[in-house]
Amino acid sequence: MNRANLNTDLKNSAEFLKRAISNEKRIAVISHLDADGITSASIMFNLLKGLGANFQLRLIKQAEKKIIKTISEINADLFIFLDMGSGQKEILSQYIEKDILILDHHHPEGNATGKTIEINIDNYGFNGSTESSASTLCYLFSKFAGSDFGEIQALVGALGDQQEMVGLNKEVLDIAIKKNIITIHKDLNLFGRQTKPVFQALCYSDLDLPKTTWEVQQIFQDIIDIDKVKDKTYAELPIEIHKKMISKIIEYKLSCGKNNFDNFLTDFYFFNEAIDGSEMKSLREFAVVLNSCGRQKETAIGILFAENPKKYYNQVSTIYKIYKQNLAKLINWFDSKESNAFIENKGVLTIIKPNNVLKPDVVGVVSSIYFKLKNSEIIIGAAYDEELELLKISCRSKKQKINNTLKTAAKFVGGSGGGHDLAGGAYIAQDKFEDFCKVFEEEIKKEAKP
Repeated sequence: MNRANLNTDLKNSAEFLKRAISNEKRIAVISHLDADGITSASIMFNLLKGLGANFQLRLIKQAEKKIIKTISEINADLFIFLDMGSGQKEILSQYIEKDILILDHHHPEGNATGKTIEINIDNYGFNGSTESSASTLCYLFSKFAGSDFGEIQALVGALGDQQEMVGLNKEVLDIAIKKNIITIHKDLNLFGRQTKPVFQALCYSDLDLPKTTWEVQQIFQDIIDIDKVKDKTYAELPIEIHKKMISKIIEYKLSCGKNNFDNFLTDFYFFNEAIDGSEMKSLREFAVVLNSCGRQKETAIGILFAENPKKYYNQVSTIYKIYKQNLAKLINWFDSKESNAFIENKGVLTIIKPNNVLKPDVVGVVSSIYFKLKNSEIIIGAAYDEELELLKISCRSKKQKINNTLKTAAKFVGGSGGGHDLAGGAYIAQDKFEDFCKVFEEEIKKEAKP
């Protein structure tokens, strides 16, 4: 790892940005619309605002040719790409003739040339899939530009990308702890611990428990008063009850022959200033709320909320509520007979075929939920994007790396793909889906061989 070179390049690029602002250059910031992209944008928004820059900010779903062509028409002297760009340098240089700055953590392709400055964490020996999100990189960049903002935003972005607190993420975590911004607590790996009724949260957990609240309640009926706690969240229950519930879950799993306790307990990161019981208390849930803003096309309020959570909490909470209702309808559809015709299981690979129910804005999160519920090894979900006139592919993997597999399969059918080791996506022509799946399946079989 070459941290010294990273620091040098961050310092130089920060100085480049400040010179552009001093020279009254117009700046366009382009970022992704997921939690990492939104938090990255909020950090850059705060920085540019503080430096008095003339800028505009836009969140996009993908750096595809059609979108980049539109972006190139923005009246700007400097284009800053966050959480994207490293895999699309050829497209960017094809359409954008002005200066470009890229801050990204996805696998880079090719070298930066001409007017492009690229800072990608992979180029310094760090793993962009696990050790640094784009928001972490933006936070480090902003510090070199003189900002003291963004620890919470950087950590939320990293957790939103399913990263852990290692590498550069750990550096930011240590700063946040020193500033008393967050508290860490190891506990049962339970999403919704702050916001969902305890038994409902357990039903939707990854703990190998029954999938109905009544069945889950039976596990604990001899140690707690079900009627007294059923409407409370896990976070509202005393620690003594937590300990009893954890022991009972272990006992239940062992009695069922379920001996896998990987990720049974996990570290939770709590925002000290947030209200107990709010979606922004746990940083993992904070990330999901931001994702909901992107998926619901409420990116502007998402950026404002990421920068100032307290001020915009009520507005975002309403967006998140609608998002959860829409997701619940989709999950219910997957449990219906109607969905059977669109789901194909091929050994380790599960394929969700294009259909009229699953939309491109949520194909990633729905694929992830289905992936966990069905304990799949690898899943592909697909939905047609009318704006891009392309089929959007979302892929998740439990263990096998899929980044290069996605690139190969997408390239074979004339599309583009990639991402991280265990999560990624692609865009392909609508009529190439079967060919894409065939090549993808062949490639994962090749890579699985010793």
